[in-house]
Amino acid sequence: MKHLKIGSLLIQTCAFLLFMSFAVPVVWGAADVYLIYSGKNKADKKLFKKAFPKGIKVKAYNADLLAVADYSGKQKAAAKFDRARVIVILRDRPMEMLEGIGLSKDLIIVESVLSSVSSSGKTRYILRTGTDVSVLEGKFKKKQVMTIGDLSEGSLFLIDESGPEIQTVLSKLVEKMLLP
Repeated sequence: MKHLKIGSLLIQTCAFLLFMSFAVPVVWGAADVYLIYSGKNKADKKLFKKAFPKGIKVKAYNADLLAVADYSGKQKAAAKFDRARVIVILRDRPMEMLEGIGLSKDLIIVESVLSSVSSSGKTRYILRTGTDVSVLEGKFKKKQVMTIGDLSEGSLFLIDESGPEIQTVLSKLVEKMLLP
């Protein structure tokens, strides 16, 4: 009788574990993309986040939270960002908040010519045509983007007014970087 109780308990435990392995979703690993934005740009954050393909996991971080952070707080945030495969910084405010921080992953800076954040990975800029890029001259390979097909090799992408939306360009660039 004792062996039947142990056997029954073992079967119930195995059944429970099997059920849990299929019924409970488990999130493995970090985000593919960390989108760092300012609280002033919440609407843009949603717009950019929606533009990414469904297969790419995107997390967003409000850089205004770093306004009261000391150096170690900024380092902790940078360590969190480095868990992603690509880091995207949206406009000037987050660049100012993260000034002096070094990252180790690929970095895409959107609509900002500031270079206050460095990365040991590749750094790319996505800007609108007409932006003064004199501070970036000579450091990056410039590419004029009229269509999505123009996203070949380059590290400074200038989006033409009649060209694609900037969030579409970001999405396609990230897709090219992450999905072979």
